[in-house]
Amino acid sequence: MRGLAMDFPGDRKTHTIADQFLFGPAFMVSPVTEYQRHRPPEDSVLVTPGHFRTADGKPGLLARYYKDTRYETLGLQRVEPSVDIYWYTGRPDYVTDQALAMRFEGKLVPSETGPHQFHIKSFGNRRLFLDGRELKIVSASVEIYTEIVALQAGRSYDLRVEMENATSGALRMQLHWKTPSILARETQVEPRSTTRPVYLPAGTRWVDFWTGAPHDGGRTIDADARIETMPLFVRAGSLVPLGPLVQHAGEKAADPIELRIYPGADGRFTLYEDEGDNYNYENGLHATIGMRWDDARRQLVLDERQGSFPGMLERRSFHVVLVGPSHGIGLPIAKPDRVIPYDGKRQIVQF
Repeated sequence: MRGLAMDFPGDRKTHTIADQFLFGPAFMVSPVTEYQRHRPPEDSVLVTPGHFRTADGKPGLLARYYKDTRYETLGLQRVEPSVDIYWYTGRPDYVTDQALAMRFEGKLVPSETGPHQFHIKSFGNRRLFLDGRELKIVSASVEIYTEIVALQAGRSYDLRVEMENATSGALRMQLHWKTPSILARETQVEPRSTTRPVYLPAGTRWVDFWTGAPHDGGRTIDADARIETMPLFVRAGSLVPLGPLVQHAGEKAADPIELRIYPGADGRFTLYEDEGDNYNYENGLHATIGMRWDDARRQLVLDERQGSFPGMLERRSFHVVLVGPSHGIGLPIAKPDRVIPYDGKRQIVQF
């Protein structure tokens, strides 16, 4: 909404029960912190030494470290138990140049039959060859994931892993994978609860933002917690302005404003506006409109506008909605109970 802000009386408060948060006296949101539809991916695991053999059948892989990125000047050759290099606090003595390359060769012997996906945690360029074929990279950043390949338990596969690095500092080269058991767990469908217990603070009534159903505070309810409807409750007496949908703050003025009133208690609100794209408000170029709801009298008071700024709407329209069960709920624009033209002068509207 263009230059529109909510000014709740009182400080922002945090309600620590059940990970709920209370924003001023008006809103309480109970975030859903667990997955609901899709099981999150599991971490890959390091390919352990037991899965590697050298060309002559000994444990490990033949590792060659080069002093350039073209695999021309060999600096060190030795058998490594696995591909697990992480030089964080400094490179070893045999690495004398900024540029280097490393190549690991040998046999890979899986312990499970089924789909496998390799995960290389590395800086610089890297590649993985299996039986002479370079595996395709399907996800690349600082770390890469290869295409999924079918492997057979106990069978030996020719393996070559390469990496080139042309910068100084820390260096990492670690070969991880996702095994068939990991990939299978990631595709499991689990029954997930679509509700969660929510404590409603005492001393007031709370209205479900999505349904309009009222609830007394001071108790715990079983709230709808589907991913589309994160538990969100509005305190009785709140005045909540909603502006038109916009793509950016300067697209158009926030008019008309849908003003939702949550009956059940007295309430007040200050609508604040400015130009929205500069700091002129620091010099007093802004406007406020005070609003008050008298619940017993069923009266809405719109105070006289205070202040002004360039581009301010002299006249605007408030589409007032008295929220109730199945009325003025959720995100769609609701059918207003009253349309109030406003020209900056004080008004008292009777409902």
